[in-house]
Amino acid sequence: MESNTSGNNTTFLDDNGDQWSIRVDVNTLKRVQDLTGVNLAEVVEEGSDLIERLDKDPVLLVGVVWAVLKPQCELRDITPEEFGSRIIGDTLQEASEAFLYALIRFFPKARRGPLLIILDESLKAQQRMNALLDGPRFKKVVERQAKEYEQNLIDMLEKYSENGSSSTQPS
Repeated sequence: MESNTSGNNTTFLDDNGDQWSIRVDVNTLKRVQDLTGVNLAEVVEEGSDLIERLDKDPVLLVGVVWAVLKPQCELRDITPEEFGSRIIGDTLQEASEAFLYALIRFFPKARRGPLLIILDESLKAQQRMNALLDGPRFKKVVERQAKEYEQNLIDMLEKYSENGSSSTQPS
């Protein structure tokens, strides 16, 4: 599925093709903290590792996003487990981006501006890295490394074979 988060969008499609619209307000912050123990307001605190924790822990991220979207999930009669099963692959990235943009929009302009710059630049860097990883240069490097490892293994096996066969041959 194609990303719906370009341009600071706060919507995404799940793996079933259903659209979700994320909005963060004070009630959302309270609900997320009550249901997950995560204080979303800490994202603006100096030294906060909240975004890093969410990025490294997809279970935490999806739990937080579900808590944000709980009213919509209840209207659609979708359990946390069912919601989690809909967030896989690219939809995980899209849900994360939509959530982060919505969270940043919650804060006043003075705090929002620097956070938006950081998020936008991080996403652009990630896109550039993905383009490099998908490109022919990276594939050539991987192929060259694989051939080198294969040759090293062949050389080791031949050396082992030669040493093993020479010690078992009668003199």
